[in-house]
Amino acid sequence: MMIYIVTALYPEAKPWIEYFQLKKRKTSSKFQIFQNEDITLIISGIGVLSSSTATAHLLTVYHSSPNDTVFNIGIAGAVGNRYDLGETILCHKITLHETKESYYPDVLLSHDFKEGVLESFLHPVSKNQLSKVEGDLVDMEGAGFFHAASSFLPPHHIFVIKIISDFLE
Repeated sequence: MMIYIVTALYPEAKPWIEYFQLKKRKTSSKFQIFQNEDITLIISGIGVLSSSTATAHLLTVYHSSPNDTVFNIGIAGAVGNRYDLGETILCHKITLHETKESYYPDVLLSHDFKEGVLESFLHPVSKNQLSKVEGDLVDMEGAGFFHAASSFLPPHHIFVIKIISDFLE
C-alpha cells in the first residue's frame, strides 16, 4: 500500500518531507516529487486545475492501486470563528464554488479531528465576499484534487485535510 500526498506549496510540504525523510526525485515533469518506500508527495502549485493535474499525474505515473490512500494537505481560510488558527480539519464535503459540484469522502475511520465543509474557489476569497461562501473553509485546490483522485481511488481512500491559516483576511 502506498500513501500519496498532494500539497499546493513547498511550505505546506516541508514538514512532511522532513518528518518522513522524503527524498526529492529527479523527474522530467513540471512537478516537484518527494518519496520514500511508502510515501510519495507532489507539490501541485496553486489552483483547482494545478491540483487536479498534479493528482492525476501522481496517481498515473506511480501506478496507484485501489488499496492506496491519497491526501490533500494544506492551508485554508475559515469562515467565522468556528475553528482556531492552526486547527486541523478533516473535510467531509468538498464543493467547487463555480459549478456547485460536490464530493463526499467516505470518512470510515474513527478520528479526533473536527470536520468541516470545504469550498474551493478559482480565485482568492476575502472577507468582503463572505456572502458568496457556503462552506466552513475556503481554499483553491481541494475540489480539483478530489475530482482527479476519485477517478483512481475509492472515496474511503481519499482525504482532504486543511489547517486553518486565516479568517479570510
